[in-house]
Amino acid sequence: MKHFLFFLLCVGLGESIWAQKTEPSEASRYWLDGFARTWFTSDALGGEQSDVSAISTGWNLLDLNPHVNPTSDVEVFAQIRVLNEFGGFFGQGTQVEVRQLRVSGVLRDKVKFNVGDIYLNQSEFTLHADEGEVADAWGRAFQAQRRLVSYENFFEGNRWRLQGAQANVKFLGDRWFERVVVDGYVTRPLGSRQVSEGNYTPDRVLAGITSAAVGQRGWSGEVHHAVLADLPNSGTLERNVVNPVTHGVIRNQHDWRGVRVKWKAEGGWSNHAWRIRDLANNDLDSLEGFRKGGFAGLTGRFEGRDSSWHGHIGYREVDPFFRSAGAQSKRYDFSQLNA
Repeated sequence: MKHFLFFLLCVGLGESIWAQKTEPSEASRYWLDGFARTWFTSDALGGEQSDVSAISTGWNLLDLNPHVNPTSDVEVFAQIRVLNEFGGFFGQGTQVEVRQLRVSGVLRDKVKFNVGDIYLNQSEFTLHADEGEVADAWGRAFQAQRRLVSYENFFEGNRWRLQGAQANVKFLGDRWFERVVVDGYVTRPLGSRQVSEGNYTPDRVLAGITSAAVGQRGWSGEVHHAVLADLPNSGTLERNVVNPVTHGVIRNQHDWRGVRVKWKAEGGWSNHAWRIRDLANNDLDSLEGFRKGGFAGLTGRFEGRDSSWHGHIGYREVDPFFRSAGAQSKRYDFSQLNA
């Protein structure tokens, strides 16, 4: 009975969330919000069946998020974590770290920018992290664990968390186009590191640009371009990867005989190769392992005006040599894995 009461106590105290946020006023340039959790785990069982005891472990966690507005158009955001594991006394087992740091704002009321830890999602073929199967496979029974995993690993929808800079600008039109949006980013997913005595891997850069336009009569289009490349002069390795990807999309929606029709046509290509560096002359000599692949797709969706029925058709073909380092098109469905 006492073990059962202890279990109920652990369940009741298993997860606590604290959040407090005060929006900044004109006179205030600093405010806080945060998140706290206490997590109990019974991960070890011992004893006989008549006397089963559970060994509980866990931790207390506090994420404090200070926001600072040096000007009305700029915000500095940080996330400071304090974590204390059960069994640590007098400060032992306590960890303090900065999980996120970002500067964001608007320049001259036109250009939005972010520098630091940013979340990026470009398109399914250039920069994308699909989470569909994972969310379905876990089921409702593991919602708390799924939220915990997403929070700890910075899973924000289909976005990648990267470190770099991103900018966005919008232009308004009056004839053919209602508006045009241009978005670009530069990140460094992998920095130079030593692999052996005298040898270093180069810095790896992922950069891209997106241009999206909304036109008249239900027309819209997008062009995405992303490049993953090693910077040869930042390392000593002979082989350096380069992987540019281009993706174009055209959309249209209109009414036809009482039916709402939406069409989307897309296509693109990728190049993947290794730049071979001439170490003697410190110059790029040639490309090796060059592979080029393309893709194309067409989808249509039909819906009754009263929304009582709908249907869709689709076609997609992807070349087996298509390569895109930033696009994760599918994740494993864990419910289908064999033991």
